[in-house]
Amino acid sequence: PDRPPQHRVIVSDVTTEKLGELLVDNPRGMLYYVDELTLWFGSHDAYSKGAGGRDRGYALQAYDGGPTDMDRIGRGTVSIPNFSYSLMGTTQPDKIKAMLSKMTDDGLMQRFCTIETPARSRPGLEDRVPDPATVAAYEDTIRGLWALKPAQGRTVVTFSPEADAIRREFFGWVNRVASTDGLPAMLRGHLSKWEGLWPRLCLVYHCYGATGASMWPTDVPISALTAGRVTSLMQRFLLPQALRFYTETVAAADPVYLIAKKVAGMILANGSMRITNRDLQRGVNAWRAAQDWQKTSVIGMLRESGWLTGTDTRRTTGADSGWSVSPKVHTLFAQRAAAERLRRAEGVETLRELRDAAAGR
Repeated sequence: PDRPPQHRVIVSDVTTEKLGELLVDNPRGMLYYVDELTLWFGSHDAYSKGAGGRDRGYALQAYDGGPTDMDRIGRGTVSIPNFSYSLMGTTQPDKIKAMLSKMTDDGLMQRFCTIETPARSRPGLEDRVPDPATVAAYEDTIRGLWALKPAQGRTVVTFSPEADAIRREFFGWVNRVASTDGLPAMLRGHLSKWEGLWPRLCLVYHCYGATGASMWPTDVPISALTAGRVTSLMQRFLLPQALRFYTETVAAADPVYLIAKKVAGMILANGSMRITNRDLQRGVNAWRAAQDWQKTSVIGMLRESGWLTGTDTRRTTGADSGWSVSPKVHTLFAQRAAAERLRRAEGVETLRELRDAAAGR
């Protein structure tokens, strides 16, 4: 007898080969949910002793979807009509930093939309009793979306002229931002994916609205209201999240970034208008331990960020090498400078207390 289909909505622990078999029976896709995201990254090629990035390649392919074939000696040929699935998981920033330091930058990380949740101790985050009406409306919407099945000849969703105008304007903005040299390379790579992400989110919003209005999604085009809402979501919510992730969490995995941050803190704390290599040797412990190429990269990063100016051409590691500090730094970061001085003073006082306690004073 024919093998019965394996209808699934969510998977959480599955190999790439088994995932392909499941997608044969679930062409509309599935949600791959993992409680610890780093386990999903670590599972790639788990059974090939790390030889190659085959599983990562399939993960990259799944972002765009489409038909694919898997040819295996034991399993034969598995023809998948749509190799596509959504991935959702959680992890801690420290684990992401450790993982990124060992991961090849093949664009896989940039395909994620990252969201950092605030600490539970923040005011206003207390647990509340769920609103029954909201829960019921959500469940009805999910049932309505699940009931949608592509109909013959009714599979294409179009944009209204007004929505298409918003699309062109938004794509122009994305291209300008993504081509800015001053942004981190991984952030620019993430933003380059937004031209594909925007219409996907528009389709999600559109289907949600059509389901609520008891209409078939192809009966009406995507409206300017929907396009505007998606644009607002991406610019006002996803963009700040991406900036935080790629300029803080990801950058923190780079030792050059960490040293540059220490140097910037010293500049603010001392109110320096000019720094020399001797100043850095005395004031930044990480600078003393850094290699020459790292020091050169740190100075280059601070130059590109507008912190350091001048045309000093002497070697970065020379004892008398010096760089001028932009006056704008002390104006723009006046509050940060005060906080940095307070932090350093508290550190000195705490160290003094520890020394006194150790000496019995």
